[in-house]
Amino acid sequence: MVMPMFQSLVTADDLARMPDDNYSYELVEGRLVRMSKSGVVHSLCSGRIYRAVAEHADKHGLGLVLPQDAGFSLRRNPDTVRAPDVGFISEQQIRTTELPEGFWPGAPDLVVEVISPNDRRRAVDHKAREWLASGARLVWVVDVRRRTVSVHRTGSAAVTLTHEEELNGEDVLPGFRLPLTTLFEGLPYRREGNLV
Repeated sequence: MVMPMFQSLVTADDLARMPDDNYSYELVEGRLVRMSKSGVVHSLCSGRIYRAVAEHADKHGLGLVLPQDAGFSLRRNPDTVRAPDVGFISEQQIRTTELPEGFWPGAPDLVVEVISPNDRRRAVDHKAREWLASGARLVWVVDVRRRTVSVHRTGSAAVTLTHEEELNGEDVLPGFRLPLTTLFEGLPYRREGNLV
């Protein structure tokens, strides 16, 4: 769940200079938003995706994979800085942008957002559209409780994959495949309104 923190506008530079208080923050149109802590299931799922994408990207020299604490500066005046659960930046994008000390300028090529228990689905889908509008080429929205992944691309409707299907890196992460049965193995899910 996100909570606005201050009424005055904050810049990306202000966010970068904030002292560490053990919370994660995003900046949405100049408004500082404190993110709720991730639970165990969320962290396990994010970690599995991060590990699978990072191993594939490293093996094939495709680019960098960053975990959820990496910020991406999407807009200025007012500033927006978002931090996905997993972000993949292609080698092509890295060649045109020097690695910054602070936030990455722009969106990663692939964004992964894992829905937390406190997240509203509509808000996460809006965030996926925001990532695409900012330059992301592929967004995966993972719903652990329903064992689905919604695949978002610019110019087309989202496609929802079920637990029998597999994630495909398409042209963004060539050759990457991850069966959703592997991703969701051992994680609780919703069956007929109850968590199992």
